[in-house]
Amino acid sequence: MSKIISLFNHKGGVSKTTTTFNLGWSLANCGFKTLIVDADPQCNLTAYVLGLQDNNEFDTFYNSKHNDDIYAAIEPIISGSTVDTRSIKPAKTLHDNLFLAAGNIAMAELDVSLSIGLAGGRFVQFAQQFVGAFYATINETCRVHEFDVVLIDMSPSASALNRCILMSSDYFIVPTSPDFFCYQAVQS
Repeated sequence: MSKIISLFNHKGGVSKTTTTFNLGWSLANCGFKTLIVDADPQCNLTAYVLGLQDNNEFDTFYNSKHNDDIYAAIEPIISGSTVDTRSIKPAKTLHDNLFLAAGNIAMAELDVSLSIGLAGGRFVQFAQQFVGAFYATINETCRVHEFDVVLIDMSPSASALNRCILMSSDYFIVPTSPDFFCYQAVQS
């Protein structure tokens, strides 16, 4: 069974993305087949890993259909158009043991839906759909591609989306720096 580890801190600029990539690379060097997941709507991990520099390069990458992104994989389940879980086709990186489940800016829309659901009382059903779809998609991807470890790069917010992703994780890491703002973030 693959281990799912999320990297989270609601403070930005604490190296969540960089740590996700470097930890993934290190695990891959140790022989673990590793999937890094960009669950941040800013898609910084995707750009960082693939060296994408501008919107044209992003468009070319997403339109190539050589991979799936995390949103495209879970959206049909949470929208109710299917109940079938499918594996993500991850993007290759420069390391043979390291793969990327690309991010998608549409995760921000999903976050809004989860937040509205939370405020409106229908959160339980929608959150369960999301947590179930996210977890099932990651697990199916691990089964099909035989990943040992999954690292999830999360956005810098205490959002409903991040809470749901944490519920899908076996462990989480809180990257911090030794300053007052990180101290506040860890306490909250």
